[in-house]
Amino acid sequence: MVPIAQSFRVGRTLWFSLFVSTVLFLAMLKYFRAAGLPHQSVTSTMVIALAAVAVPTAVASLLLPRRILAMAVRRLEIKIVDEVGEPVGSFRESAPVRRVVADPEAAVRGAMAEYQRSLMVGMALAESIALYGFMLGYQGAPRPVFLPFFVLCWALQVTKIPKPERVTRAIESATGAECRLP
Repeated sequence: MVPIAQSFRVGRTLWFSLFVSTVLFLAMLKYFRAAGLPHQSVTSTMVIALAAVAVPTAVASLLLPRRILAMAVRRLEIKIVDEVGEPVGSFRESAPVRRVVADPEAAVRGAMAEYQRSLMVGMALAESIALYGFMLGYQGAPRPVFLPFFVLCWALQVTKIPKPERVTRAIESATGAECRLP
């Protein structure tokens, strides 16, 4: 059985690879420009159109992965138990009861494949915004026009760094029970 920490290493490797690929887009753009890329005129209409497409793409990059993961976690068969806390005073009935996931490690393992899929979808959507900027830069747009696309991409990608809390939060949201890893 693969340890949970190792599963997250796979996710972090995927994340890092996609993050670095956008930096490579910028490096390629710099190389093409230094090599004397023939400048074409970039119309303001093209910039506005790509910016208008980048906004919903950014929103989808934030919302769609969460939705994919939430739907997948709901399909999992996660056992929930009631954990009785310390009684208040001498009355056992007054003891607080919390719902907890019986086997949090198994639940996280079960959700891991879907988490990685949702991570890839979110990262790909964020990367597409960098590609819009790359296209503008390749067409000859000045840096202040194409760099904000890269910055937005990187900001979105930083919000997706794989962490166990992202999976446990999705499990807690779907089940209404605490999911605490040891």
